[in-house]
Amino acid sequence: MKYIRRNVSDHRRPSIHKNLSICSKILIILACFTIVFCSSAGLFAQEVDPFYIRSFTQGKNLYATRDYQEALRKFEIAAFGFANEKELRTKAILFSSLCYFHLKNLQESEKKLKFALQLYEKDGFALLDLESEVSKEIENLLAKFKLKKKETVSRKQQTVSSRQEAVDSKQAAKKLEQDIKKTPRNSSLYYDLYYIYMEQNNLKKAKKTLEKLVVHNPREVEALSLLGKMLYSDRKFKKCEEYFKKIITISNKTPVEENMVNETGAYLILSSSSQGKSNLTKSRVSNWIERLENKIDILKLTDREKARLQKIFSSFKTKSQKELDFTQ
Repeated sequence: MKYIRRNVSDHRRPSIHKNLSICSKILIILACFTIVFCSSAGLFAQEVDPFYIRSFTQGKNLYATRDYQEALRKFEIAAFGFANEKELRTKAILFSSLCYFHLKNLQESEKKLKFALQLYEKDGFALLDLESEVSKEIENLLAKFKLKKKETVSRKQQTVSSRQEAVDSKQAAKKLEQDIKKTPRNSSLYYDLYYIYMEQNNLKKAKKTLEKLVVHNPREVEALSLLGKMLYSDRKFKKCEEYFKKIITISNKTPVEENMVNETGAYLILSSSSQGKSNLTKSRVSNWIERLENKIDILKLTDREKARLQKIFSSFKTKSQKELDFTQ
């Protein structure tokens, strides 16, 4: 048998270097993959579905109109979607606690408040940048249930947090505006942008966003309703009625949510009443009273608007046509 003598310096060393080179490449590839994967995971974890943001904003709007039952439903949906967003989730839970309190369910109110304290125990509620009235309500609840709030963060930290939220909000709005240009008939993009502007308290841009939506999608009854309510609040009654009448026209041809139709009828009555149009108000009351009279409490109106509507209906039922008082 013949043996072939190999030169160690010529053969074994290159083999070792080759193996090391391969291992290094594999390690580098694995490291890159890990970095990309972790970065992607972090990115996705930070994204929040606009549906839950919209639900939270809707809850705040409902809370402001004292529709606590419906607001509670929206906040609980939002809290579920904010599972990985501590600040947003805490806000939603705090609002849920306030809703339960106003609904006379003290046990659930205290339970939610305790959970919020546990969830945000390290930072304090000041970092949440809650509205002053809401903060006062939270303070009152903490005192009522004899719960101690954790130490708040410094004013500097609050300012930094507020600025960062403002930057994030502006970036989100800019991105939605770009997406709308690409797909101008995508209604959900307009609603997401509308709620961001409402969160920024930029009513002018919020209104303009809805106006653009109904140009591209004229049968968007939710947008028509929101526009009508905004104009009614501004006492632009003739213009608000244009939007409300469009909802009625659409509802005569295609199904529209019953509550929205009822609210539309209520606002038409209130609008003509505010303008002092007695005969028109009588006609509208005659058409709507049977449908609305027993549903005033569940309509998404302010307490003042509900009281006015009830007064109008009472006048219609108890007084003669000449004595009816339909004006403010």
